[in-house]
Amino acid sequence: MAVLSTGPIENNLSGGNRPTQQVTIKMVNTDSINTSNVLIEGYFLNGTRTLYVLQSVNLTPGQVFSQTYYANLDG
Repeated sequence: MAVLSTGPIENNLSGGNRPTQQVTIKMVNTDSINTSNVLIEGYFLNGTRTLYVLQSVNLTPGQVFSQTYYANLDG
């Protein structure tokens, strides 16, 4: 099982706004036979790690998935 992570992304206020308001996740199952099961987790870092996105996605062979999530958070 592969685990892919961006690690923390700093998104502090700059000029009264945060540089990033949304983040888009795009996945492609390039396997021609097997289905892939993916768990998407998004955390808000405010001194503690608070889960705010939890989504399970099943991708059939050749399927593309794209989803935009709220990201107007510090980190």
